[in-house]
Amino acid sequence: PDVLALGRDILQRIAFRNGVAKLDFKRHPATGALALFEINPRFNLWHHLGAKAGVNLAYAVYADLTGLPMPPMGTARAGVRWCNLPSDARAVRAEGGSLLRWLPWALRCEAKHAIARRDPWPFIAAIVLRHQGTRTLLLNVREGIRRRRG
Repeated sequence: PDVLALGRDILQRIAFRNGVAKLDFKRHPATGALALFEINPRFNLWHHLGAKAGVNLAYAVYADLTGLPMPPMGTARAGVRWCNLPSDARAVRAEGGSLLRWLPWALRCEAKHAIARRDPWPFIAAIVLRHQGTRTLLLNVREGIRRRRG
């Protein structure tokens, strides 16, 4: 309750009017006092997992801001999984695990960070940038643009 009250008070003081904001607090271990670390006025990756679990906060905010009827909000479905494919693959390798045994689990995760079946290009670009080097790739892109312009 104290986090909720302080968060609302802070948003009122800064005149935050519409949309969503995530406020990050830390509680002092001895005194219990709350300290605000940052305010992020945007959705984050956990909202995606919530939507996959049946609680679509992003759509609820959209409906509220546009005057649409509020969608029914139930309880989040337990057991929905989120996976960061590149980071988790590195962790599996670092622990001596088998990527072949891990991959089917990862691909069955309902929410994945860094890859989308309908838009895989950001994931592919990240792999290219990591392996080829950002500078080399940017120089190649710049050279290609120069050639096209003649």
